[in-house]
Amino acid sequence: MILEIDNLYATPKSVLDKKYSEGEGVWRKKKLLVMDRTSTLPDRCIKCNTPTKGFFVEKNLYYYPPILTIISFLLFFVIGILIIIPLLIFRKRAKIMVGLCEHHRKRRINFLWIFGGFFILAIISFLVSGFVPNSTIESAIPLSVGGGALLISLIFVTASNISLFAKKIDDQHLWIRGVKPIYLQEFPELPE
Repeated sequence: MILEIDNLYATPKSVLDKKYSEGEGVWRKKKLLVMDRTSTLPDRCIKCNTPTKGFFVEKNLYYYPPILTIISFLLFFVIGILIIIPLLIFRKRAKIMVGLCEHHRKRRINFLWIFGGFFILAIISFLVSGFVPNSTIESAIPLSVGGGALLISLIFVTASNISLFAKKIDDQHLWIRGVKPIYLQEFPELPE
């Protein structure tokens, strides 16, 4: 008997057909993932919805009331850094565990290693530029290399981040944006 397989790397249909039931505390609402604070996410990759084999990454989510955010941006230039104090007092925080498959886990680790290498290169370049006489063109070379390495390291650390954001956090629920549609399709619609 010969099996016809279109894509060896696709998630098995039997796994994709399994949907979360209404009572498990995780729903979708349009492009948002809504979950109870006490619920756990399934053992699926948040990026591609494949099995994670039990590997989860802790993700901190923060929510600031919108009016406070607007006021803080407007007043930042007037009172400066002091505006951060009310933001820290009134923010709401939640920790969730999100799954990552082996492919996305390796990609994230590789990006973090690249970030570390370029960041160390930037530090060394800045230190070397301090030992080169300022009057020569050679002093600009280590600064340029350091600036470029710092920029590249920031790009890689940003790319390694799991981009989930809290749209709203209250005492019972989290509303999370940035979740891929293939992952969201696993959950039932949020009951009105």
